[in-house]
Amino acid sequence: MRELLASVDHPQRHIPGVENVIVQPATGTAGDDGALWRRMTLNGKCITEHIYCNPAAGLVRRVALEKDGHEGELEIISAVLMKPLRLEMYQRHRDTLERADWPISVQLAEIAFEQVVSLARAKQAQDTDACFHGSKA
Repeated sequence: MRELLASVDHPQRHIPGVENVIVQPATGTAGDDGALWRRMTLNGKCITEHIYCNPAAGLVRRVALEKDGHEGELEIISAVLMKPLRLEMYQRHRDTLERADWPISVQLAEIAFEQVVSLARAKQAQDTDACFHGSKA
């Protein structure tokens, strides 16, 4: 979960092609709900979104903002699920919570998950290394 939360501030560590990341507290109703506002460039395209994090539930929700600044109808969910332990990433409708088609390449999703798992393993190895030997996350 720590790595999913870290991906909010540092998406370039998990997704290739990310540049110019700006993260700050959201304003208005989204800010009242604890959202962050993020703008970044992904492969030359500017993306602006609100991000809601719920570590206790293992969820990070990303909601793209329309040109007028309002949240869109879809959200992207990144979740750490238990029993069995697994990661999920999918798109859904915000109102109905029904999953929706998401035009993301399988390769990009695999790269993002591999990075999250790799960094989490490195952090776990660091935490269990009483002498602080080995690579650090």
